[in-house]
Amino acid sequence: MATIVALGGYLSFHYHALSQQSRDGVDSAYVVLDNVNRVLIAVEDAEVAVRDYVITGDERDLLPLQRATARAAPSYEQLRHVLPAGSVDELERSVSAEFGKLAETIELRRSLGFDAARNAIAQGGAREAMERLRQQMAAIASAERELMVRRQHAARLHERTILRVGIIMVALSIVARLLIAWSVARLRRLHASSPAIDAAAGSPDPR
Repeated sequence: MATIVALGGYLSFHYHALSQQSRDGVDSAYVVLDNVNRVLIAVEDAEVAVRDYVITGDERDLLPLQRATARAAPSYEQLRHVLPAGSVDELERSVSAEFGKLAETIELRRSLGFDAARNAIAQGGAREAMERLRQQMAAIASAERELMVRRQHAARLHERTILRVGIIMVALSIVARLLIAWSVARLRRLHASSPAIDAAAGSPDPR
């Protein structure tokens, strides 16, 4: 019984730890997806703000750009907790480069006017650069979704294994109890029959 209890406890703890590890991985994937999406939205908001400013020349149109820049920074810190530092650094450099191009467009609009800024947007490959950035973020998100699916599957497998271990341990416990009960009953019968056997062995031969 002690062996069964110890084995059941070890297996349950082991598979529970594996299941928790998989669940933690799923939570990490959600953190990645959420923060990558936040960064992408921030970049898109910044791009829209700059385009509005190029058209209107109104400095108030740049307020969303400032908010977008502030929103992106905390996401990098969150991502560094769950992704390799090199991957996050590469993403941060790409986003910083995009913000740098937007800043150049703003300066062109301020110093040379609408036509210069518009031409810079048209000829500077801004759309292609933004598309590459989207693809980079999409690749990170896609990899995390695949990992998340595998981790969810693994967690479900471990949870089912824990259930099976519990059922097997209960069955083994019942069998062990039955064997113990049978052994005790058999010993009692042997003890009960021992006085009669001893008495028969000690009685004189009637002949």
